[in-house]
Amino acid sequence: MQHILYFFQQKYQQPTPETCWYFFQAFISLSPMETETIPEAPKILGTAKLLVSILITKYDRRESENLVRILVETVLQKPYKWLLMNPDAIFTEKEINIWNAHAARLLQCEPIQYVVGKAWFAGLEFHVTPDVLIPRPETEELVEWILATIRGKTSLKILDVGTGSGCIALTLAHHLPNAEVIGIDISQAALEVAKKNELALKLSCTFLPFDLLSAGEFAFESLDLIVSNPPYIPESEWASLDQNVLTFEPSLALKVPDADPLLHYNKVCELGRSWLKPGGWVFFEIHADFGAEMFALMVHWGYQNVEVRKDLSGRDRMAAGCWMG
Repeated sequence: MQHILYFFQQKYQQPTPETCWYFFQAFISLSPMETETIPEAPKILGTAKLLVSILITKYDRRESENLVRILVETVLQKPYKWLLMNPDAIFTEKEINIWNAHAARLLQCEPIQYVVGKAWFAGLEFHVTPDVLIPRPETEELVEWILATIRGKTSLKILDVGTGSGCIALTLAHHLPNAEVIGIDISQAALEVAKKNELALKLSCTFLPFDLLSAGEFAFESLDLIVSNPPYIPESEWASLDQNVLTFEPSLALKVPDADPLLHYNKVCELGRSWLKPGGWVFFEIHADFGAEMFALMVHWGYQNVEVRKDLSGRDRMAAGCWMG
């Protein structure tokens, strides 16, 4: 019992009613035998199990266990199996302080990627903050499509519009070491994250501040490929998003007006006609409900071989077309 109190007293010196409820639910979920054998010292395995029992009030058990597993590995800098092999291991004072701070953020439904400051994308580890979107699996599918389309081509010039964390730009640079890759974003904070990832991954990209919708006469020249995952969530859908997206992910990178939900795509298609070489490609990640509209938009601007592709869930999530000049 004292161990449970230790966990909460360390972080919640003035607990809210919600926090007290979590504590109560966690405690009554334990069996009598478990309550009798909870150690007074902050042993890691017991603390981890306690956090799982609290998180299941907000997530299902499997996800709760995965979240705690990631947290354990981040705090200890060891694989989770090490803990299972050392069930009596005890937190150091530094570790318990980090654990409590991270656990408190998880209890507020903050995404684990922001809590631990990293996310995996296409086999690479990226630093992430609430200034950038969390990389998602469907974006990996877009990158795979790009790489398959340009396979065998060398010395390419690639532009990533709305680069965010740089996950698309840097993944392409990783697979195409001879390419010149440029990432642009309106957010200076996002560009700082992208530059940090460039250094950490020891790759070479150019990251520039750029306001797509006010581009004016500014021109990128002789591009072989443009890729963009721009904002595409209409304002009318905003309230229906998961709470952790609404609360923690940057709305600047997500939200568009209901009256013109394709405005960023429209601008990229327009500028792409002068930025791309003849035979150059443009690739987009898209809203699942706008596949037909994206096809029509790209055809309207004169792109050929236009294709809207479904993701592994069977939804329209990607589009591409070729500019023949």
